Amino acid sequence: MAVPTTKRRKLSHSPTPESEDKSADETDNTDLEDDAQTSATRTDGHKDQASKAQKSREGKRKLMHNPLLDGGVYNGEIYKSNIFKLQLDRLLRDSRQKSSARVESIDKALRMVKQIIENASDTPPVSIIDAEKELKRSHGVAIPFPSPRPPKDAKYKLEFRKPSHINVIGSYPAQLATQKNGQISVDLMISMPTALFQDKDFLNYRYFYKRAYYLACVAAILKGDKTHKLQVSYEMLHGNQLLPVVIVHTNETSAPAGFCIRILPSIAESVFSAEKTQPDRNCVRPQPGLDSEKHKLEPTPFYNASLRIDSSMTHYLKLIHRASTICDGFRDACSLGRLWLQQRNLSSDIHSIGFGNFEWAAIVATLLLTEKSPSGVSLSPGYSSYQLFKATLQFLSSRDISRNPFLTSRLECKFPKNGTPVFFDSQAGINLLFQMSPWSYKTLRDEAALTVKMLGDNIHDNFEATFKIKVDPLLLKHDIVMNVPVGALSKAVNSSSLDPLPHLFIHKVYSLLVRGLGDRVSSIAIYPPHPSPWTIDSARVQQYVNTTLDVGFSVHPVHIARTIDRGPSAEDKQDAAAFRKFWGEKAELRRFKDGSIVETLEWSAKPESGTILEQIVLHILERHVGKTVATEVKFSGENFGKLLPGSAPHPSIAPFKPIMTAFSTLERDLRGLDELPLQFRHVLAASSGLSYSSVMAPLSKEHDVAAQPLDVIIEFEGSGRWPDEIPAIQKTKIAFLLKIGELFEQKADGTTTRLGLDNQENNMLNQAYLDIIYSTSAAFRLRIRLDREQATLERVKANKLTDAKQREIYSQALAVYKRHSLVSPSHVQALQTLSTRYPALSPSIRLVKRWFAAHLLTSHIPETVIELLVVRAFLQPFPWDTPSSVSTGFVRTLYFLSRWDWREDPLIVDLSGDMTSDEFEAIEADFKSLRAKDPSMNKVVLFAASSVDRAGTTWTDQGSPPRVAASRMTALAKAATQAVLDPLVKLNVKSLFTSSLKDYDFVIHLHAKYTRAGREKSVTLANGQFKNLQLQAASLQNTKNIGYDPVAAYVEDLKSLYGSCAVFFHDNSNGGRVIAGLWNPAVVGRKHWRAMMLYSTIPKIPRDDENGMSSSVNVEAILSEMARLGGDMVSKIEQQKTFAGVE
Repeated sequence: MAVPTTKRRKLSHSPTPESEDKSADETDNTDLEDDAQTSATRTDGHKDQASKAQKSREGKRKLMHNPLLDGGVYNGEIYKSNIFKLQLDRLLRDSRQKSSARVESIDKALRMVKQIIENASDTPPVSIIDAEKELKRSHGVAIPFPSPRPPKDAKYKLEFRKPSHINVIGSYPAQLATQKNGQISVDLMISMPTALFQDKDFLNYRYFYKRAYYLACVAAILKGDKTHKLQVSYEMLHGNQLLPVVIVHTNETSAPAGFCIRILPSIAESVFSAEKTQPDRNCVRPQPGLDSEKHKLEPTPFYNASLRIDSSMTHYLKLIHRASTICDGFRDACSLGRLWLQQRNLSSDIHSIGFGNFEWAAIVATLLLTEKSPSGVSLSPGYSSYQLFKATLQFLSSRDISRNPFLTSRLECKFPKNGTPVFFDSQAGINLLFQMSPWSYKTLRDEAALTVKMLGDNIHDNFEATFKIKVDPLLLKHDIVMNVPVGALSKAVNSSSLDPLPHLFIHKVYSLLVRGLGDRVSSIAIYPPHPSPWTIDSARVQQYVNTTLDVGFSVHPVHIARTIDRGPSAEDKQDAAAFRKFWGEKAELRRFKDGSIVETLEWSAKPESGTILEQIVLHILERHVGKTVATEVKFSGENFGKLLPGSAPHPSIAPFKPIMTAFSTLERDLRGLDELPLQFRHVLAASSGLSYSSVMAPLSKEHDVAAQPLDVIIEFEGSGRWPDEIPAIQKTKIAFLLKIGELFEQKADGTTTRLGLDNQENNMLNQAYLDIIYSTSAAFRLRIRLDREQATLERVKANKLTDAKQREIYSQALAVYKRHSLVSPSHVQALQTLSTRYPALSPSIRLVKRWFAAHLLTSHIPETVIELLVVRAFLQPFPWDTPSSVSTGFVRTLYFLSRWDWREDPLIVDLSGDMTSDEFEAIEADFKSLRAKDPSMNKVVLFAASSVDRAGTTWTDQGSPPRVAASRMTALAKAATQAVLDPLVKLNVKSLFTSSLKDYDFVIHLHAKYTRAGREKSVTLANGQFKNLQLQAASLQNTKNIGYDPVAAYVEDLKSLYGSCAVFFHDNSNGGRVIAGLWNPAVVGRKHWRAMMLYSTIPKIPRDDENGMSSSVNVEAILSEMARLGGDMVSKIEQQKTFAGVE
């Protein structure tokens, strides 16, 4: 899937009344469920109501006319940009219902189900035992009683009477229906007669027992209909075990598939007093015989709200209908909210977050219709759909209603302080967010705040990130994911009668994890297993067997690696005792250097002990939940960091400290060379080893021998005595380098210098470099940067008297100069800054580079481009927050690669954070112009620009990488992303770094001793176990062969000689043992023979349809020449594919 070109803010036209009046019915690729109470209309007279609503809306438009909405005048508060509005309009248009056949089928099924229920007969009152027996005997239907089951000696009777009303409610009649698992869920509300209930039925589950019986009777009626043969099943409404519902599927073959009918029992608002079911009231009394003093009547807010939700369906039907009549943008705002929730997999289900389509629509409607709320928050009916959407998100993110409840009117009620958010509709007597938990509410607020931040971006419109990209995959969203088998949980904790398994346990686990992890994590999200529908012949099934409870941790990169935790002081007896009780034997009393004596926790930093987060979580679970649970817990995401050299549990920039210290020494030594005629102005790092981004950290324990030289750019202070001709400038630079080497060896003991020659075939380019090798094996390669050299190249290039050939030579020389002398140092400096700002950036870059190397792509994809790809995941992280670990940095980079359409979209990364919208647009214009001139991408395939490189082609010009390499990069990224995100795949992280060679035409195998890794290993093993001997040998080896890489030289020769007929793939960053190749399709097969062909050929006898001599590529001869060129380095060459025409 393509990543769209970044959009900019422009003048925007306002919405037309026609577009605002429309609303969405369904979308493709959706998985949010259709909630029960979003909006509703009666089945009878639906057309008349719709007509009245239309007239009402037209009247409101006249009253609320806004001149900014006419004439195309842009107002940033109405829509973000012109393009953004067009995208919204198209999104809403595409999401609207298109299938009239489906609507006709649904309406037909609704009328049929309504008729069957209305034709049913009443049943006389029966006892609970008799009711169960009769339904089971005559219809094979079980009653879905909630837990705890009703007592067998209950005095009240169960009875069924025909519903007083049957209404179609929810999103379907409001044309806002979305799909879940490929089907639309249509809600059918059946109003239970008031005569069935007594005044005290709100106590002790009596209402829920009668409701369950009524529902079972409806299921029996539908099952007993022999004409239509309906499929009937039970399901929990939003996962609430107190509120089962009936699901009906039709069997009509003529009806298009993709919908079901959900039957929801309801009662009138006046059946039970709202005052008696307020959140601070207790409606579950203790059993007779228990001491009431020992069993304090605690409030039952979840129970009370579950009862009130059945009596408020009509209220919210009217509320949402009123909102849609006074505000033209309401319906589209609900559609946008549904799409936003859908992409984040947020729903009303308790096992999701308890906030979905219904809660969104009800809150927006309440804020629209509440003019004088005690909470002081309301929305204007004149808002556009986008304004309503954004204002609702701002309300959710900025106001913490778990601490300061939102009330539509003043109410004398004490809300429980358990972290549950409170949005209390006083008229309905219900907390709309009663199904939410502290962790789910934090998840909602975080998502809302992040979206508000996205929509406030002044550079990017972030439309895709807001409405298109799926945000919910756990390894994209969280740094570490913990999986706990529910089977183990059920043995460790008893389920509550009010909360379904394992909801009550989650509260306990969440509290334990929050207390134990503290500031090490920024958020904890819990994902319980979702209950599934079950057959009506059983009251309940075991729905959590062989499933897991998933816990996602978003870590704080600064605190996650802390090994010592300080607790309360020993003098604070009460807190210290609580600390020891919580941590057990892990807590110990310590005295620190500052003299303090405090309770302390120490965690192991050894790789074999696992991450510190893992140690803490396992200790907490074992101590407070159960040893069985702790032993069966599995973690995902923490294994990515172990793939980096050194296998540190928490990778950081620490391995680069020795080389950065050596670079500081180099800079100090250079500035101390007073004998030079010019002083140094700049000493600039220009290598990935100095930007914390090389796979192997120089001078680290894993890379302390056979060091490669690190590029350094030096610049002298200005002087008018430099020559004006380029060849003379190059010779003067050589003289300076010789003098620096001479002075270095005189002043720095144990330091070796050596002058090397560069680019001897072109005297317009830099001609020399100086290698400086310290006794510590730190090696640097110095090149001189001179402003006059750039000015001379630009002057000659711009001279009209310069012929085309010379202008091309000077243009190439200028491009090389800018690449190595200007862009590279600036890029390295930017990475140094970003790596200290984002602790996870450096290990993420290193791991992504290792992935590219494992798949033999580093010979084509420049490492600067790879670095930009990873940096983009940190600087443009939306729709997620900035990565906090190597796992999220790595996975999100692969995810972007899998979606990036490099043919149509440039890569632009603002490394400094100060680029303007005009600068982005200018780069995009350059990219479009480039593609227009070269649509076949022969010169530039990947366009990668940044704030330090506005050209975008500095590292990717001259056809490098080729299209085949870029296409393979995308294909591999898609495969890796699918493997990581597929919940059905048991991920082995190491498999992501294993590349198959079957796709290549031929493979050249090399002897290990000639590769970079093999030579480093041979030096280490040659000197036994004595480290000092190893270092001496390494120093001698580096002095003699510094920068010498025979495999890299061999690959360059192959490209030079056979680049016209084959494309070579090799790991040139780590010295891989294979070189793979693909034959150029243009040279494969029979070709017309001509003189001076660039590759070996075999003459062919002309066919009847050929004029003259033909030939085909001589594969065997070319492969033999490659083997001869490699000499002893080549162990064997495998030809894996043959082609037609090659004989």
